[in-house]
Amino acid sequence: MECSKSCSIFESFSTALEGIGTSHLRASAVLHILDDFLFIAPTQERCARDSSNFLDLSKFWEVPIVSEKTMGPYTTLQFARITLDSVIMEARLPIDKLKKCRDLLSEFLRKRSVTLRDLQSLIGFLNGRAFLRRLIDITKGIKRPTHHIRLTEDHTWPIYANRYQSSKHPHQSYHW
Repeated sequence: MECSKSCSIFESFSTALEGIGTSHLRASAVLHILDDFLFIAPTQERCARDSSNFLDLSKFWEVPIVSEKTMGPYTTLQFARITLDSVIMEARLPIDKLKKCRDLLSEFLRKRSVTLRDLQSLIGFLNGRAFLRRLIDITKGIKRPTHHIRLTEDHTWPIYANRYQSSKHPHQSYHW
């Protein structure tokens, strides 16, 4: 219980820092995952300025910053283990994660049913609510982790992830 409270407080603090970055510091775009912040801007100079302003504010408020994790601005970098390339507008998963994803999906597709625990584990690994809505929906109301859930073709569409390495969007270049 205490751990969930401290996690919630930490997330609220990080969310507040992100909001301050966009509203008060007028950063082009800021997003965070836990304590990792990503600044996105249309020019290298703007990205450098946004990041510098945020670092100055963090120093003023005595928010610890790990200098080894501070980088940029770049047009290609890794954030949350995803390589973001703003020149060709591509997001790439690391090869090891992509292979594990393909292996897990293939294993699930060979089964007629899976346990709630195994399905929740897969959902956690794939990590993306919008894309996993059908899988999440079939877990609702099931309490026992060993309960078996029947999989249908509608639930197993993520096999298409086997065919894609990246997601491309034809927009202008940005700096991270």
